[in-house]
Amino acid sequence: MDTDQKAPAAAEAEPPLPESLRISETIADRVAMERRRKFAFRLLFVCLICLGMGHTIMFANLPPLARELGISEALTSAVFSLSAAIWVFMSPFWGRRSEFMGRRPVILIGLAGYAISTILLATVLWAGIAGFIALSIVYPLMIASRTIYGALGPGAMAAAQAYVADRTSRLDRTKELAGIAAAFGLGMVIGPGLGGIVASLFGLTAPFYFVAGVAVVSSVAIWRLLPEKTAPRKREETPRVNPLDPRFRSFVLSSFILGIAGAIPIQTVSFFMIDKLPGELSASGHGAEPGFVALTVLAMSTLFAQLVIVQRVSMSARQMIIYGCIAMAAGALLFALSLDFSTLIFGLVLIGLGLGLARPGIIGAASLAARCSEQGSVTGLVGGLGAASFIVIPFLMQALYGRDPSLMFVVMIAIAAVVILFAWLDPAFKRAALVFDDEPETPPLDV
Repeated sequence: MDTDQKAPAAAEAEPPLPESLRISETIADRVAMERRRKFAFRLLFVCLICLGMGHTIMFANLPPLARELGISEALTSAVFSLSAAIWVFMSPFWGRRSEFMGRRPVILIGLAGYAISTILLATVLWAGIAGFIALSIVYPLMIASRTIYGALGPGAMAAAQAYVADRTSRLDRTKELAGIAAAFGLGMVIGPGLGGIVASLFGLTAPFYFVAGVAVVSSVAIWRLLPEKTAPRKREETPRVNPLDPRFRSFVLSSFILGIAGAIPIQTVSFFMIDKLPGELSASGHGAEPGFVALTVLAMSTLFAQLVIVQRVSMSARQMIIYGCIAMAAGALLFALSLDFSTLIFGLVLIGLGLGLARPGIIGAASLAARCSEQGSVTGLVGGLGAASFIVIPFLMQALYGRDPSLMFVVMIAIAAVVILFAWLDPAFKRAALVFDDEPETPPLDV
């Protein structure tokens, strides 16, 4: 009797899947996951381009608009410095918030804050020039609009880098982080061209509205299309990262001084070529827009390093830092020698290649040194320090550029040497290759 009762139950039980079928299903799951991950990373790349576009458009269009309003160069520079100072402090804040809020919501906050601040700034400038707002009120409103950018904008890049770190193996993490960082560089390359076309058709404030519109479209795309199935962590499970933690302090210092090194050619190269090569520039016809040519070369070589060299050449984060700093120092040396226009352009190629390797290498190494629960905080902390250069560079220019413009590039060589020493000798760079118990070698079957 018992045998007869157990027979139907046994018949109803599902037979175990053959081993070959289970392997096939696992492979299919992995392929589908990889497709979702690639789509997510490409979507992030495209949507973050607007940040780089806005960066170059701001530097190109705000000074002439400020001059039309009668705002001095020093006060205009202070607008950038203030937002940069706020950015440095808010980037690690939003990176940690993304741990327990989710990466996608914080990316949306960053893009939305960027769009709102840019629209407000453009409207204030337009109203001031048109006479609808008293000039005494225009400048405080400019400060307020950029404060919004500094307070909310860092969330986009910090959370995006953490999103990538969550979904990559340790072997591929630095390469993928470099790809995301390249979105900002690509935006810097195409920003001046698009901004110039829009400005010629609709006026100098129109590019601000244009790039803000791109940010709004990007926000909608992130909201609707970016997959995020991984549940956020609990607040108590997301520790604050101490910048003086032995695991991270070398990366923090290296990121800070590399940000200064990267800002030196951006903010000085136009003046440098005019002051050092005035006769050659005027004789060769390069005198009209030497800065535009130089900065385009710098941006393109940085992009080439991030999108081609890093993606195709197998290098560790430590190797990227060392080789990048060597290339950067060689390019800065050519500027210190001040030979001729063609040599300086080659120097910018080397500097761009060096920065394109070293900066993603620093972020990648810091990410590898962090636990899973620290990714947002670390990428926000280390990645956000580049903005500090906009605070430091004006003081460096005041102290050194007037004596000899070449001294700025001697500072670059010294920075490269310091970072190489860190990467070569500091145990933190070696410990970055360790695997923690709470981190799997491969990313989870999830996006």
